[in-house]
Amino acid sequence: MSYPNARTVVFHLKKSYNPTWYLYNELSQITPLPMAWDVTSASSPTPTPNEKNLPDTTIKGAQAVYSFLNKQAMDKTTWASSKYWSIVDGPWKLKSFTSTGEATFVPNPSYSGSPKPTLSKFVEVPFTSDEAILNELKSGGPRALQVAELPDDYIPQLPRIESEGYTAVNFPSFSFAYFPLNLGNPIFGPVFRQLYFRQAFQHLVDQPGWIQKILDGYGVPTYGPAPLAPTNHFAAKLEYHNMYPFSLSAAAKILKAHGWADVAPGKVAYCADPAKCGPGVKKGLKLKFGLLYQSGVVVTQEEMVDLKSQAAQVGIDLELSSAPFAQVVGKAINCGPHGYAKPSSAQCSWTALNWGAGWVYAPDFEPTGESLFATGAGADFSGYSNAKADALIAATATVPESRTASSLINYEYYMAQQLPVVYFPTATGDPTAAAVDLISKHLGGFNNNVYTNLTPETWYLTK
Repeated sequence: MSYPNARTVVFHLKKSYNPTWYLYNELSQITPLPMAWDVTSASSPTPTPNEKNLPDTTIKGAQAVYSFLNKQAMDKTTWASSKYWSIVDGPWKLKSFTSTGEATFVPNPSYSGSPKPTLSKFVEVPFTSDEAILNELKSGGPRALQVAELPDDYIPQLPRIESEGYTAVNFPSFSFAYFPLNLGNPIFGPVFRQLYFRQAFQHLVDQPGWIQKILDGYGVPTYGPAPLAPTNHFAAKLEYHNMYPFSLSAAAKILKAHGWADVAPGKVAYCADPAKCGPGVKKGLKLKFGLLYQSGVVVTQEEMVDLKSQAAQVGIDLELSSAPFAQVVGKAINCGPHGYAKPSSAQCSWTALNWGAGWVYAPDFEPTGESLFATGAGADFSGYSNAKADALIAATATVPESRTASSLINYEYYMAQQLPVVYFPTATGDPTAAAVDLISKHLGGFNNNVYTNLTPETWYLTK
């Protein structure tokens, strides 16, 4: 890096990169920090830009700065009063934060941008359950909660809730939904590593049925790693075609052709011909394994119960269990490439995990796979590794600008065909929250986006 002047930084690259990828997935992740944060203790004087030997100019110093700021952030009681967190450059600043998580923001008088807030305050209200949200919507109404997420469980009640004085806003999130199979599991990993098995298993996911019967129509199918909605130039046309549509007969045919017997309802299929089952698959191994999913979300439970039912028709016995989101995703993270536990340890004995969502493309906005499916990628929780996939992913980052579209098409098609994870429908909303936002008819200026970022500076109250 070089610094020609006080307001310019220049990055000197060692080789050529695709400009679209570099802008969307690298420069997008740079966040300028206030100079006042470049300290290592509460007693450190506030530095100025022209000082020499600032702490973050060395790796050791930057680590010390991070450690100090991280420790400060742990004390939530000081969030509103801290001399560090009170430094803001946006339209709002934090006034108070309670132990239950209620955050109150007020306009930042120093904000020089536009638009400036017209509301006197903006309050984020926490809830302990989906039922609590519903009760508040019914009892408090649109003057108590001007903006609320309707839990997916209550979408069938949407017409009645709208009649209370809300407008429902349905919007797609720039994301795709999936859950991983543990390709490194010592017993079932050899099965999961077989492409034919992943193809057969994908045939059991009734995406149209889930969207209509479980998501009440508020969903988008997932056929590969690029989001299909909203309409975008990143998603290849071929990705709108489902290579593995819901079909019990197709799933059964694939399993039988690869050496599995008792592929039938009421039975548990077993490997009768190891030569066909695949390398490492032991003779007699039964297709009976666990699937841990996020608890407390009705739609996720209903989807997994349906998947268990469909799998049972072709001799796959899914042993379902549930746990809070943090525990489910924690198991995946702890056993990932940069996790704390070895894949062979008891902590990593899981076979399939569904935390109820997938991946939102932010702040890496171009839907390439370096963070997800490249060998050793930070979020490659399934342990997927494929030399051709690595080459296609690398190409999306290095091809000339003129080949941006073609490199994405090649990558997306291969990932749709390869099934490094199990794809399932994305709720048309924040994939970790609700598909529908409720907006009070007493609130104007509301707008939403595919990253679910709130912009209350544009809001105003009406009669």
